[in-house]
Amino acid sequence: LNAVVMRIQLSGPQRGLVGPDLYNQLFTMHGVTMMFLFAVPIVQATGIYLVPLMVGTRNIAFPRLNAFSY
Repeated sequence: LNAVVMRIQLSGPQRGLVGPDLYNQLFTMHGVTMMFLFAVPIVQATGIYLVPLMVGTRNIAFPRLNAFSY
């Protein structure tokens, strides 16, 4: 929803949907949301998948804890 409001604001030169301060707040909130709800889980999931492959084990050490991480 933040990205939609930001795109509408940037779609034209004189869009008055949100003010400059609210736009900066939306931009910051969008970045924080994307980091904590997308980027961090993707890096964690990649590590959970790749570390056992790199170490050469068939299974992970704590499978229930691994399942809980999702």
